[in-house]
Amino acid sequence: MEECVMLESPGIADEFIPETAYELIDLLVEVYPERCILPDQTIEEAHRYAGIVDLVTELAAWKQNELGLKANSTD
Repeated sequence: MEECVMLESPGIADEFIPETAYELIDLLVEVYPERCILPDQTIEEAHRYAGIVDLVTELAAWKQNELGLKANSTD
């Protein structure tokens, strides 16, 4: 049986699990803001972080699109 490994994520409490996908997206947007490369980051770390930010940005856009579609369908 494989052993689970807890990855370190900045600012996420171990006991907090959002109840909805929208809440999770909001949390990820807060935890992974766009930023410049930090002085102590390697290029690999910076690229990895940028990939996470790209994914979170895409999820946030999907959320906004879905909420817009729901708002338009009730008009």
